Amino acid sequence: GWSLGGLVCLEYDDSPCGAYREVVDMGSVVVRGGAIGQWGSRLCVSSEEAEELCRAVWGVPAECRSITFDKGTSQGLRCSTRDDAVKVTGWEALHLEDASGLTVSIPGRLPIWWTPTIKSLWLPLRLGESEDGLNLHRIFLSAEKLSLQWHWPGDDPPNTGDAEGLPLPLSILADGLKVEICPEFGKL
Repeated sequence: GWSLGGLVCLEYDDSPCGAYREVVDMGSVVVRGGAIGQWGSRLCVSSEEAEELCRAVWGVPAECRSITFDKGTSQGLRCSTRDDAVKVTGWEALHLEDASGLTVSIPGRLPIWWTPTIKSLWLPLRLGESEDGLNLHRIFLSAEKLSLQWHWPGDDPPNTGDAEGLPLPLSILADGLKVEICPEFGKL
């Protein structure tokens, strides 16, 4: 079968556990408790401190891997995984200094819901309530700049490894991204 997935690639300059890189394979669209979300099938981080923080504080099964963000020649983002290494190519093509698509500055914060134990992000809207279920947190995202980019894959190879598949030619870029995670507020 087929599902709609994607990759989230982040380079944290600052966090409670220092600078690190993160790659999340967003495996499929999911529905639970009247909410629609995106399930992250695999979360890789580049430091043992980040892996421990994910597991101890949030209960997220992160994996510590060597993560390389390579300039490459790809016009779009590609990810390959082998053993204990994750390589992301096309990273330099996705910097806002070179952005050729729609670029905007957006004030305020975008609210998203998060269920850390299953690595899922949810639209902040649901039909119905749930007494039993997964711990639900609010996340607020803000960025200095956002850009929507269209990168047709051309002859670039598809993703390989756990994130295997054909890439969609759409990227959302963010500079100065700030992620604020709030305490649990309900169940999903």
